[in-house]
Amino acid sequence: MLPSWQVDENAVLLTTIDEQGNDRNSSPFNPTQSLYGIHNVIDINKFSRYKTLLRVTAYVKRFINRCKSRHRSMRKCPSKLEPLNVLELQDASRMWLHSCQSTYYEAEITNLKSNEKRLTLVKQLRLFLDEDGYIRCGGRIHNAPLTELTKFPYLLPNKHPLTRLIVLDAHETQLHAGTSALITHLRQIYWIPALRQYVQSLLRTCTQCRKVTGRPYAAPDPPPLPKMRVQDAPPFTVTGVDFTGALYVRNRNDAEKKAYICLFTCASTRAVQLEVVPDLSEESFIQAFRRFTCRNSLPRILVSDNATTFNAAANSIQLLLRSVTIQDTFHSQGTEWRFIPKRAPWFDGWWERMI
Repeated sequence: MLPSWQVDENAVLLTTIDEQGNDRNSSPFNPTQSLYGIHNVIDINKFSRYKTLLRVTAYVKRFINRCKSRHRSMRKCPSKLEPLNVLELQDASRMWLHSCQSTYYEAEITNLKSNEKRLTLVKQLRLFLDEDGYIRCGGRIHNAPLTELTKFPYLLPNKHPLTRLIVLDAHETQLHAGTSALITHLRQIYWIPALRQYVQSLLRTCTQCRKVTGRPYAAPDPPPLPKMRVQDAPPFTVTGVDFTGALYVRNRNDAEKKAYICLFTCASTRAVQLEVVPDLSEESFIQAFRRFTCRNSLPRILVSDNATTFNAAANSIQLLLRSVTIQDTFHSQGTEWRFIPKRAPWFDGWWERMI
């Protein structure tokens, strides 16, 4: 028995077609010989790239042609492996297309060659065999200013390894384009049933596309509110404090200058008191805090972020209070100044929304 590569010309489907569609030094395609074919010489399931499959197929075909050549001499045998040309790669592509259609659409090919009643797929896509034996899809754009290949694309099954390699190669060639752009590019040459669903399923496996179009990391469910936010207590028992952005105001001399608002808000009742301050200095905040305490007494817990003004004011209130009365009252009431964790802005959301 001959080896798998020493078969007849029709068996391995060594068909060469140029760009004009002319058959070059080969015999007509015979779809009934599905027992033989390039798929029996090369296992397509071992390839992950379409270009690699074409190059390997072209080298295998070159090797077979040289083995069959009767006038080959050892002197003319090249010492180095010659690079592949465009015709050899196009020939390899035609061979795999013939093999795919003959193995998957054997019933449709037989139906097109006979006078029997047309199958559903044949009628639905208006299939026909061209002069080279390829299955093409018909349509109603015969008079469109398009190429013949775009008017009558090749039919490919959506559950074949060759189709998967072609789609992945087109996706890489188009620089990881989206679903619509990839479908538009493929339909200029091939017609693949249920192409949109097939492309979407393949794009979900693309690592680079997942990095770009994937959903962001989902934050975990927020924990329960702290006890100081839900306890029943008088207003401003737990108080949050923060500064707004700069506001432009006019003084008595009609000169424009900056001003800020110091916001005090209650954690449970959400009561708000606003104090206007001329700047973000420690002295301005202490004066605003004095006005706040004169109207609403001292809070039991004062919460703020880690701004420089608040850190300096906390040290001043605890150690360098100018008024002894306020200092005694501050300690007797047990006021505690708490700072939120650094670089954790979600801890102060209950007063930032007021800002």
